[in-house]
Amino acid sequence: MNKIAKALAISTLLLGSMSAIHATVIFSENFDEYTAGEPVPWNTDYSENWLQVVAYDFDTETDSSHMFSAGPNQYGSLSGSNLSSQMVARSTVFDGPGTQTGQMSFAFYDPSSEPHSGNGFVFRISNQDSGNAKAAFAIFIQNGELILAYGSDIIPSATSFASYNQNEANQLDIVFNNSDSPLTYSGGTIVAGAMDVYLNGELVGDDLGRAGSLGTGVNIRSFNITAKTSPAFTGTMYLDDIVVDDSISIPEISESSLYMGIIPLVLLALRRRRNKRS
Repeated sequence: MNKIAKALAISTLLLGSMSAIHATVIFSENFDEYTAGEPVPWNTDYSENWLQVVAYDFDTETDSSHMFSAGPNQYGSLSGSNLSSQMVARSTVFDGPGTQTGQMSFAFYDPSSEPHSGNGFVFRISNQDSGNAKAAFAIFIQNGELILAYGSDIIPSATSFASYNQNEANQLDIVFNNSDSPLTYSGGTIVAGAMDVYLNGELVGDDLGRAGSLGTGVNIRSFNITAKTSPAFTGTMYLDDIVVDDSISIPEISESSLYMGIIPLVLLALRRRRNKRS
């Protein structure tokens, strides 16, 4: 290995170590461990698995169109028609105590060929695996719009707070603060009992309010996806790389600058050293 390649390798390891310091994943799902073409199994593994609700089709599919990844990949496909049951899918209760502050991230793809009826999918961040009473935050995802939920019954707001492109993969990062105090992180400060929402890396929701009946000061230990069925719900959505982390991984400006600067500085130093010897 030449000196430049070795220096780059060391820099990569350093960056990976620095990133790992900040990461404490308490739930993750990428669907790669399941059999493609079959339903996501009903599973009570508390580390990395979902619970599936039978009233809805929740299958594992091969990412042959490379919606989420250029390489080999699988994703979860949610689809149903004229559903009268609300619960779609839910995580197991997270192993351990959970967290009052953190980040939920996932990639989603909303096909326009299968538009949602009713109020759309709602993602609820909660203390237990189901029910409005245990929810703290909720966002509706429907036909190209992100809509904030409000109230104890988790009702969609009249207008959306952001728009996304259908027929392509989108990344959603929800930084939540269910504590009784403000949360300061690299993106700013979130008041107690609120969340910041990032769509494809851009802040689109600042200090968004809560929904459900869970009070502040209570740990987040689960999340679920619900189809609000008034009227009956029809819709399809693809999901991948779902992660809940009790730390926040949106890079700080100073940290990002360090990451961007390390490799050029290493290369410059090696070039100067080589020039002195020649």
